[in-house]
Amino acid sequence: MRIDHTGPVAAAKVPADIVVRRGAFDDASRRAAHGVLIASFRGQFGFVPRPHEVWIEEREARATFDWSQLTVLEVNRRAVAIRACSDEYVETENCGYIDMLGVVERFRGRGLATFLLHDAFALDAAAGRTGTIVHVDTNTPTHALRLYHSAGMTTSTAPRRTLPVT
Repeated sequence: MRIDHTGPVAAAKVPADIVVRRGAFDDASRRAAHGVLIASFRGQFGFVPRPHEVWIEEREARATFDWSQLTVLEVNRRAVAIRACSDEYVETENCGYIDMLGVVERFRGRGLATFLLHDAFALDAAAGRTGTIVHVDTNTPTHALRLYHSAGMTTSTAPRRTLPVT
């Protein structure tokens, strides 16, 4: 999915009682982010949790990833939402990329994912990007597709994968 930026995008309003942590430059921040990732996607079809060290290695192996582009939201000093962005589409489309977006189930419905989306749009527009891209699994219990549409994103590609039936 994609949203195009034709000019400046207003900064997103931080939801009440939320602390925004930008960047994960130390082990404690990275562990908190990894914990939110596991909690957010646990039980979803196809999600395989990886050990913390493997997750770190996978992130750092990507030339387009930078820890400064990871944002964690906290409630009462507890990490409850995560957004990881990267430069995956900067060279080819001059777009920011939301690589991962998750909210711990207990904290869903509070506008955290919407904030993280609009925050990414504003950051990408301020960086001169022409848009923001995210890939979404349309078959999730969180209704992610509805969230992205409500934020103004449109379908840009729809890859299909045929799975063998056994």
